[in-house]
Amino acid sequence: PSCNPYFRSIPEQEVYICFPAFVSAFNDSEWALICPLEIDIYSEKYNLAIEFDGVYWHSFNSVLSEKKDYHLSKTEQCEEHGIQLLHVFENEWAIPKKQEIWKSIIRNKFGKSKKIFARKCVIRSVDSKTTKLFLENNHLQGSSISSINYGLYYEDQLVSIMTFSKSRYDKKVDFEL
Repeated sequence: PSCNPYFRSIPEQEVYICFPAFVSAFNDSEWALICPLEIDIYSEKYNLAIEFDGVYWHSFNSVLSEKKDYHLSKTEQCEEHGIQLLHVFENEWAIPKKQEIWKSIIRNKFGKSKKIFARKCVIRSVDSKTTKLFLENNHLQGSSISSINYGLYYEDQLVSIMTFSKSRYDKKVDFEL
């Protein structure tokens, strides 16, 4: 099967340009992996694919929304081939802070992050102001309301955080992570 000629949006090209050394294909040769669906960006070496989901084409009223499980189906088909698929949404990429978070996530998937070993870290309680700031700078969903916050510190710098709040959905448990 063959697919229609593919138009690459400027933001999609920006994602690719950030990581060209790690990517083995930018659309053209990897259509057949999960045909008839396409993979926007693919790294065979790292078994990693990136789907850039433009707001117009991936919104509620788009043609794709007729298939409610479109994104899940694409993710599951990639998993069947041993490929992890990341969905980068255009509205997230457009926000500089979230774009930096995405770049960090992708660098980590390519093994280009500094490894920090747990035995060299300490766990401490974190105040709500520090928690909010850390999550807004490091988590795609931003901060959340939480009553218990624990941070992992490396050389006195907060590098990871866990937050707990009263369970919103399952009243059989006291807290959710």
